[in-house]
Amino acid sequence: MNKSLLTIGVAALGCGAVAAVAADNAPPPVLMKSVLACRALGNDGARLACFDRAVSELDGAIARNDVVVVDKATMREARRGIFGFSLPRIKLFQSGDSAAEQVESIDAKLTGVGSNSGGGLLLTLDTGARWQQVDTEYINQPKPGQKIVIRKATISGYMAKIENGRGFRVRRLAE
Repeated sequence: MNKSLLTIGVAALGCGAVAAVAADNAPPPVLMKSVLACRALGNDGARLACFDRAVSELDGAIARNDVVVVDKATMREARRGIFGFSLPRIKLFQSGDSAAEQVESIDAKLTGVGSNSGGGLLLTLDTGARWQQVDTEYINQPKPGQKIVIRKATISGYMAKIENGRGFRVRRLAE
């Protein structure tokens, strides 16, 4: 069996994240069922042939982008990338992970600083995310390169703090 195909199949089984599914109790995709069904075959030769066939089909689906396989580290990075956006509740971004897996804050560096028509700050982070100040808290003019921490606020929204400055309310802007 092609070692890379086996690796893809094992990675898919180990990750448990083969496709985004909106319903919490949805059955696994058909291709994943095919791979898992091979385990039930008692004959070694038949089981290996089944795995070869099922993993080959899975590999083809991955190549066509019909199936996407991700690991937890990639999901954590995706969650950090969407931090600050309101998204519909879909299993892809919640996946039953513990609260420890959820992103509560991000650390970044400023790459751009501007102001909106109301005098609030417009901030661009090194991640490409753009944030806007939504309160009237006076903040010393930040400079590109300074560190910023944005966290979920206690009640609602998000709070930002640039280096050791004062906290202020922000919202994420669509890119």
